[in-house]
Amino acid sequence: MVKLLRQFTNGEKVIAAVGDGGNDIGMMLEADIGIGISKKEDNFAAVSSDVSIRKFSHLRKLILWYGR
Repeated sequence: MVKLLRQFTNGEKVIAAVGDGGNDIGMMLEADIGIGISKKEDNFAAVSSDVSIRKFSHLRKLILWYGR
């Protein structure tokens, strides 16, 4: 999905990928900014991401405040 977004925007936009599991790691590594949501069961996404948050609801503050 990240590769398609890069092709569609000609690489001009910054792409952030959000994931919470091991299957999202490739997407987060391909993106400019990888945001991992840590869970009790596994922290694979949180460990391999650029930024880690605890809850999905924290994503709003991360993007609106720190993303500007």
